[in-house]
Amino acid sequence: MTNRDANPSSPTRQERKEALLTLLEQQRIDLLVESERFLRAGQSFDNGLKRLKTPLYMAGGLVAWHSLRHPYRMLHNAKRLLAGYVVVRKFRQYLK
Repeated sequence: MTNRDANPSSPTRQERKEALLTLLEQQRIDLLVESERFLRAGQSFDNGLKRLKTPLYMAGGLVAWHSLRHPYRMLHNAKRLLAGYVVVRKFRQYLK
């Protein structure tokens, strides 16, 4: 006698498969609904970013132009940034 014969109320393999497929389909529907809700919630933020896109590109271009005209400052800031990174890394190693 097997376990299935001993407990006739246990679901069959096909019934478990159908239950899992139903659960999977419900999760997909929930995901679609939540993704639409997320997109609607971020719509105003995205519109604001679209409005700032051109001025940000222009500012980035000016920074790039200035960096090309004065490369020493860019190298100086890169060195400072690298030194700061090394200090933070050493500090984290010290705390461990």
